[in-house]
Amino acid sequence: MITIVHSSDWHLGRSFHNVSLLDDQAIWLEQILQQVIEQQADALIIAGDLYDRSVPPAAAVALFDQFIERFRCQSQAKLIVISGNHDSATRLGFAANQLKHKGIHFITSFDDMLEPIIVSNASGEQAFVYGIPYCEPLQVRHHYQCHVSHHAQAHQFLVEQIKATLDESQSNVLVSHCFVDGASGCDSERPLSIGGSDAVAWEPMQNFTYVALGHLHGAQYRGAKHIRYSGSPMAYSFSEQHHKKGCCLVLIDNEGLANVEQLPLQPKRRMRVVEGRMAELIEQAKEDPNADDYLMVRLTDTHAIMDAMNKLRSVYPNILHLEKPGMLGQIPNRPQANDQIKQSELSMFADFYQQSLGRELTHEQRSLLTELLTDLHKQDV
Repeated sequence: MITIVHSSDWHLGRSFHNVSLLDDQAIWLEQILQQVIEQQADALIIAGDLYDRSVPPAAAVALFDQFIERFRCQSQAKLIVISGNHDSATRLGFAANQLKHKGIHFITSFDDMLEPIIVSNASGEQAFVYGIPYCEPLQVRHHYQCHVSHHAQAHQFLVEQIKATLDESQSNVLVSHCFVDGASGCDSERPLSIGGSDAVAWEPMQNFTYVALGHLHGAQYRGAKHIRYSGSPMAYSFSEQHHKKGCCLVLIDNEGLANVEQLPLQPKRRMRVVEGRMAELIEQAKEDPNADDYLMVRLTDTHAIMDAMNKLRSVYPNILHLEKPGMLGQIPNRPQANDQIKQSELSMFADFYQQSLGRELTHEQRSLLTELLTDLHKQDV
């Protein structure tokens, strides 16, 4: 039985709302390594977007370097990585010819694409792994001097190039970083093109034993159950708060694909959306065992609250984004800008005070404010 762990979209070095996620990434990197060891995997596949940027931060490169070192020391598995749309294929492919002799394979060029990586086990069973590095249609058109105008045509052309070299009596695995038509995306994915022309068909890939996909951050299959996205190892947007993150355990025997299951990964902090009034949220935080999660808070209070973010951070320290939908519902009832211009300074302050604190100025406060405004006007004169 050939055992493969399929992952993708690590986005090492990513920040979210100006908060570095490297510490969180180190947690699930360790979990993936332990899964490879415990499952006695023959290969770990990363289907693109190893890094979040084409020029990744030095700390992200160092983190992956540490992972590779431990991976080679503690596992006999091969590491197979294709470049994604966030990666620089040239940088990712640096020293690839030397690294492949150590069982570390970076597929970043059209030449790499046509050279299968043979994954084998102690029993002599084999699987042939082919990878399509992410590329733009223009690159395909220029390299092959062919007529392709969009991602679907370019991707199908590349799949056909690989299929022309296949030994169909073997187990063949395809790795690709693409958006399969009809699959479900989320907020953290960078569009591959404008206007929906980035979608590719699943049908050209259906004859492979298994298709390990990357780019979409939600685990799913499309077209057939052996054509799968592993999803990202952690949530990178609040739209992913209900995702079950993990990696795919793929088992291949002499008959073909034997089984695929998701191996769960536990984040250091989850991405969550919480909603309610300020007083309710502060109270519920006292009983929340996951108060350190990354949060988007939606305040439903209908009046303005001074220093709302800091008040919430006193109980939820990792709030990244604050919305106030309760205030939006009150906008039609507020004085319009032209009306405010016509108001006296006293009336405007009284209105602001009421919106902020939810109560009217007292008679004493109005008298004191009137005196202050009178003194200020005298100074102006």
